[in-house]
Amino acid sequence: MLPRGKSRKLEPVGGLFAGMFKKLGLSEAVAEQRALQVWAEVVGEKVAAHTQAYSISDGELLVLVDAHTWTQELTFLKPDILRRLNETLGSGIVKDIRFTLRRRRQE
Repeated sequence: MLPRGKSRKLEPVGGLFAGMFKKLGLSEAVAEQRALQVWAEVVGEKVAAHTQAYSISDGELLVLVDAHTWTQELTFLKPDILRRLNETLGSGIVKDIRFTLRRRRQE
C-alpha cells in the first residue's frame, strides 16, 4: 500500500514496452517485424493479393511473389514502396526489398 497522500502515476503500456525493448536492444528488431505487418496496407489490396512480406533481416525485406510478371513490376515500383514503408514505420528501417518467386508445393 502507498503512503497516504502518495499516488502512482499510470503509464501507457506501449511506452513501457518501448522502453523495455530499447533497454534490451530490441527496438530495431521490433520495428523490422512491424514492416511485415504493414506491408498490405502500404502496397494496397491489388499488390497484396499477389505478394507476402515473408521476413526481414538487417533491413532487407524478403517478399514472396506469385508470378514473374509481378516480380518485374514490383522491381520498378521498389523505390516508391521503400519510401512509403519507411514513412509508415516512421524510420529508415527497411533499406532494401528483395522480390522472389513463391515456390509452389509439389503434389
